[in-house]
Amino acid sequence: MTNTPLDVAEETSRAIWRSFPLNKRAAVLVLVIPSPDRESDNNHSSGSGGFSTLLTTRAHTLKTSPGLAAFPGGKADSLDEDEWQCALREAAEEIGFDPANAPGFRRLGIMPCYLSYNDIAVRPCVAAIDGLAAPTSQPNAAAAKELVAQRLGALLAPAVHADEVNFVFLLPLERVLECSAWYAGGTPMPVRRHPWIFHDYAVPAQGVVVVARASVPTGTAATRTRSRGATIILQGLTGHIVSDVARLVLDTPPEMEVLAHIGSNRIAREYYQKKSDWKIPL
Repeated sequence: MTNTPLDVAEETSRAIWRSFPLNKRAAVLVLVIPSPDRESDNNHSSGSGGFSTLLTTRAHTLKTSPGLAAFPGGKADSLDEDEWQCALREAAEEIGFDPANAPGFRRLGIMPCYLSYNDIAVRPCVAAIDGLAAPTSQPNAAAAKELVAQRLGALLAPAVHADEVNFVFLLPLERVLECSAWYAGGTPMPVRRHPWIFHDYAVPAQGVVVVARASVPTGTAATRTRSRGATIILQGLTGHIVSDVARLVLDTPPEMEVLAHIGSNRIAREYYQKKSDWKIPL
């Protein structure tokens, strides 16, 4: 997988993120994993798909977005903590991810700011794990994918934090850009007077690979997900970020209507400029 154009206007994005007070800064870790049956040249410019991203389902006991799909991540701990430090620390706390143990881990870049519904500046830190592919001796693609899932799960288990995460799964990115049965529709809606489209997905549980689960008794509240039957709900800011990640990594036009730009730097900056009690100059 070649590098993706994630660092466009990076200085602007970082300045906006750092202009927010500590309790309004957050970062998430976006792990991109090539499918084991992907072509050997790993050229994603052809739009042929073959990549997945790692997501969690949030514990049902959480006050914010219980049961919904989410990237591992959270708020910054200190003013000195940068986006990568924040994202990796949160991923370690939530799912036990350590990049030192991930074969072929490499950083691809940081996406622009996204403004969450509770006015937090969120930056997705995107990395690839290229060393999980199964040997060519695997009998078929299904067996190869299963081995990749086992290797990835071994990096996380038994460290998935049951207070925050129900289970961890791989979402195929090519499905995010399709108006298929997974796509639940887009809702045009202004965000601080800017046009926006919120994309929702209803992902059948059997359509994804679960790589790790929290160690909690079956049937307890923490194991349930907000669902319609055996369905994972992907919506809101996570749906927005997933859609943008798929567009960047696959370099493929989506079938549904999307905004031309990636992220929401402009909205975040305008929101900051209206907060007179925030004194850090932008």
